[in-house]
Amino acid sequence: MASRVFALIIGIDSYKSGNIWDLTAAVDDATSIRNWLMRDLHVPRHQISFLTNNKATKRNIEDQFANHLLRNCSIEHGDAILIYFAGLGSTVTGPLDWFRGKPGEVQVLCTFDHDTRDGDGRVAGISAVSLQAMLHELSEIKGNNITVVLDCCFTGLERTSHLRFTPTVKCTPQDVRTNLWKGLPAQTRVRAHRDGFYERRSSHIMLAACGPREKALEGKEGGRFTHSILAVKDKVSLHRTTYSQLLGYVNALSRDQSAICVGGDKDRIVFGGIPFVPDSHFVTVDWDDDSKLRIGAGSDHGVVEGSEFSFHGHNRRGSLNPPLTTLSVVEIHPTWSVARTRVPSKRLDDQGYAQVSKWNSRRAHLKKTLSSVFRRRQSTKAESTTSDDPPVKTLPEADFVEEPVCLYAPADVGRKERIFADRATLDATQSTHYRHTPRSQERSDFMDSAARLHLHLHRGNPSKLFRNLVKMELYRLDRQTLQRVGGNLLVRGKAQLLHEAGCLYQVIVRNDSELDLWPYLACMPADGHDIRMLSVPDPHNPVPPLRRHSHLVIGSSGIGSEALSFTLPNDQGWDTSLLRLFVSSKSVPDSLLEQSAALAIAERSRPSDEKEIVTFIEKVAGQEVWDTVEVVLAYNGNNARL
Repeated sequence: MASRVFALIIGIDSYKSGNIWDLTAAVDDATSIRNWLMRDLHVPRHQISFLTNNKATKRNIEDQFANHLLRNCSIEHGDAILIYFAGLGSTVTGPLDWFRGKPGEVQVLCTFDHDTRDGDGRVAGISAVSLQAMLHELSEIKGNNITVVLDCCFTGLERTSHLRFTPTVKCTPQDVRTNLWKGLPAQTRVRAHRDGFYERRSSHIMLAACGPREKALEGKEGGRFTHSILAVKDKVSLHRTTYSQLLGYVNALSRDQSAICVGGDKDRIVFGGIPFVPDSHFVTVDWDDDSKLRIGAGSDHGVVEGSEFSFHGHNRRGSLNPPLTTLSVVEIHPTWSVARTRVPSKRLDDQGYAQVSKWNSRRAHLKKTLSSVFRRRQSTKAESTTSDDPPVKTLPEADFVEEPVCLYAPADVGRKERIFADRATLDATQSTHYRHTPRSQERSDFMDSAARLHLHLHRGNPSKLFRNLVKMELYRLDRQTLQRVGGNLLVRGKAQLLHEAGCLYQVIVRNDSELDLWPYLACMPADGHDIRMLSVPDPHNPVPPLRRHSHLVIGSSGIGSEALSFTLPNDQGWDTSLLRLFVSSKSVPDSLLEQSAALAIAERSRPSDEKEIVTFIEKVAGQEVWDTVEVVLAYNGNNARL
């Protein structure tokens, strides 16, 4: 899936030529942009190419553009690409044939070796003609989700250390020609646009510090343009901010200069919204039918009365999201809880998100909490079941752990275990849990069918629309580096896993179809009575997470992402479970992901056979193109044999 950010960041203070005055803050600006990507947007270091001063020669910049961006097979079509330049701009007289026989100036970005000689002649930086050709080629291969940020200018009468412009002294029109991007076909007839870098292109969006005839300045705080961008990201929620809006915010903060935005789609969300993914530490908050404030986490997740949550307007990572108020839990249920605001007079939106801010106890084992829940379910069951009912499984013993919590999917078919350590965070992907306890065989068959069909997780599409088009891969991760170890563990739909404590895994879902899809991944035993959702897309995001001809990583090794862990109960040497993936062309509403809602709908409809159940469920869910993919996980203990 197109879900990542790649960047080429360039900052140059010191120049090789003695005719060029050095700057003081361009490298700091580039460093600040890199830190923003890594710390706020969680972009891994290896996805950022960072060139400063003598590393930022023309050849190195073009090589990094080609290797890190253009020919990087890790970048998928639609991934966000940022090219940032902080340094000096200049102009050079261009060849007459570029301007139809009339004299014209070509804008250039001054590389470290600009206006000096190398083995191929005099270096004329990176011209607007070259960069436009480079970006066009990049967009053809990787898509047009490309953002170019230029903190420099291309005019100035005086030479000063505060102005990000320098005159070019020695370069000739022929030097500009010989320094063209090598990717341009030799027979191409070059035409230079008089707007230079400011020419409107559909290949990318460009944010420039100022207009083509204006000045870009730097001061103690750095480049004023870059400083304003970094100030804006701390004042607005970027996940809902377009480039046009960003420009307005930047210019409201800037002094003595006005930034410019040029491109074919200025109303696009910044970076296409790619880095602002849902943060799994947030859970949903809404008002139920009784006007009670309902939080999507309960005793199954370690919440107890008195636990406190901070209430937020959204759940997007890397986007300003201040707490609006504090919620205190007053009523507990297995998978949800009721809370009240600490400030009763404060009006809350109809829906929001919450993050744990204070647990009622620093450390609590969930065995006691889950046991009480289980006893309540047992007593309810005892009042309505017959002697022919199957026995209820008992809760297993569990131990404290000292390592961070990972997404936990037990292999044990008939047990429920959850272990939370420090409980400093709450993973929202763990919040959807389904449990089905049959009352009688006939009732069980009907209810089980309804719930399964409702989730689309226990049935396959007879048409098999995505056969060989949607596939799953399973990889083991190194516990220290969280990098993949070895190849794909799934062979012909089955993975044999040797159980070792603390093993971490990653699932990759590949979509080779022509449709954008919504994927829902669950882990369940073969009997289907226990369903644990490992991945549920954000229903409020209108963009399908699994794009056509792309892939989705579940259990990423990125910052803030949780790997997957599958484990065996202590008293078993082997076991099996299923990974079942449901993909749909439409998002499944929140209400359709709760078993209680499924049973209530089935109860009201009372269809007489499975065919009618299918018809009814699909009518509720809406017309869609869907299918399921299932793989088997076979676990083997150290002393057991498969």
